[in-house]
Amino acid sequence: LEPRTFKDAYDEILKASGLGHYTFHALRHTFATRAMEQGMDAKTTSILLGHSSVSFTLDTYTHVLDSQKQEKMKVMEEFFTLPDMPQVQSYAITVTPMPNGFLLNPVDFEDMSIEANDLQYGIQCLQTAIAQKLATMYPPTPTPVNEIVLQQGEFVVIVNL
Repeated sequence: LEPRTFKDAYDEILKASGLGHYTFHALRHTFATRAMEQGMDAKTTSILLGHSSVSFTLDTYTHVLDSQKQEKMKVMEEFFTLPDMPQVQSYAITVTPMPNGFLLNPVDFEDMSIEANDLQYGIQCLQTAIAQKLATMYPPTPTPVNEIVLQQGEFVVIVNL
């Protein structure tokens, strides 16, 4: 087959299909790019194109499409986007009655506890302490009340922050 005969036949095919003019060489680039998009490995693509090295195929013939870049950037955006936190979190406080007042322990803040003569005052103090702590850390997920183990006489108070 003479090169000119092939080119004439190729041009007729393009014209009949309404695709416009593309060089045959451009089809090689398109093939390489689309093959890689569809998951063909680089070695197979390189062999099919008759190249001696995979790096030549990757550097010269394959192209990253804008749609691919946008799709991959969406993945990265999702990766780096923190979930929206509710404006109000409800945290449980276990309350242990004592002879002279109450011992209050916030379940999700193990390093905190308070003894108070007045329950309401103790709860207010803990609310303030928890709010201050939350300002310096990522909020912990509140422990569901049904997962809290209570001792005899203890009860749970829920505070909203």
